[in-house]
This record gives sequence, C-alpha cells and structure tokens, in this order.
Amino acid sequence: MELSIYRPTVNIARGHIDKEYWTKLAGLEEDNDVRWLKDRDIWITARNWEAAFADDPLERYLREREEEFQSKLGKIVSEKIGERAKDMIYVDLIFTAPGSQGHGYASALLDTITALADTLGQACWLASSNVLNEPFYNSRAFNSVGELLLGEDNPNWHEKPTIVQVMVREPGPRTGD
Repeated sequence: MELSIYRPTVNIARGHIDKEYWTKLAGLEEDNDVRWLKDRDIWITARNWEAAFADDPLERYLREREEEFQSKLGKIVSEKIGERAKDMIYVDLIFTAPGSQGHGYASALLDTITALADTLGQACWLASSNVLNEPFYNSRAFNSVGELLLGEDNPNWHEKPTIVQVMVREPGPRTGD
C-alpha cells in the first residue's frame, strides 16, 4: 500500500507560500485570476489579523477551551502513554461530513495510516471526543487507555462534560512480512 501526503510549502523563516499548489487547489489560472500579495505583506496581514481579534470574547473563549483541552490531554498522555508518545504516530483528526458517512472514507484513511504504522513498526494514538466512535476505533485495534472531561470546570458550559478518550493501537504484523 502506498501513502502519499502532499503538504504545501510554508516556510515561515522566509515567508514563502507555495503559490503553484494553492493556485491549482483553487482551480485558478495563475496569470489571469490570481494577484498574489508579496510574501512580506501576507505575514504582516496575518499578524494584524491575529492582533485584531486578540481581545475578542469568542476568540478568548476558544483559546481558553483549547488550553483546557491541551493541558488535560498532556496530563493523560504523560500518565498513560509516557515518553513513547513521541515515537508514535498521532492521528490528529478524522471526521466525515454527515452526508458522506457510511461510504468508507474514514475507514480507508485510517486503514492507510495504520498500515503505514505497521510497516514502520510504530504504535498510533488519538484523542476521540465522541464515545459513539469507540466501536469504529476498536474495530481497527485502538483501545482506550484513559479519558479526560472537558467542560466540568467551565461556568459557561451548561451541558454534560464532554468525554475525550485517549486511544492507542499497537503495531500489527508488518505489511509484506
């Protein structure tokens, strides 16, 4: 199985943006449809945009929730996975739009990732915020090693806390062995 991941070049040190990639992605003709900002202008604009929303209540709330999540996740990962987490493949986010569910898209993506992990002899880990997804991950050999709760310390959250499971998958037989 072959896995090919293309990531556009964004070199912050030089402020380079892969214009060709984004032009193709947007389906634009570079000479006629796109007027690219100078690299320097892009980074100035990005800094100004961030500063413009620094005191925005929604932005502040989102930062607080992200800090809560990262803090609790870091503690669970440290306790349950430990130092080996840095040598594991982290599956950051997999989701399928509701209208596209049931067609095997997430399965194909996760199966590709786990096949790569098996080939490399590496374990994988992920954080799942929907307990209804547990059977899906279990069917691909992920098992819960711990959980954290989000929202229980948030006075603005009036629902049940969100349960986030930290799940690990040990490597299977290497592909081709």
